[in-house]
Amino acid sequence: MIVIRDADAFGPALAGLRGMFGLTQRGLVDETDGAFSQSQIADWESNRFRPGLPSLIRIVNALGYDLALVPRRRS
Repeated sequence: MIVIRDADAFGPALAGLRGMFGLTQRGLVDETDGAFSQSQIADWESNRFRPGLPSLIRIVNALGYDLALVPRRRS
């Protein structure tokens, strides 16, 4: 499970996941059937821009993940 609690953490998480699967940015574009450009992926990974919810869902699905809301543990 990957937990992202801050919007700025999404870019590095995306880059890490992509790397974990041995995908280049172009490879991730191919996994999404060309729905995004390589420059969009680069912008998201560097936090220049953030994907909207439909794009986020498509990206995580292409990486074999589901987007889920998980309740926080109370300490």
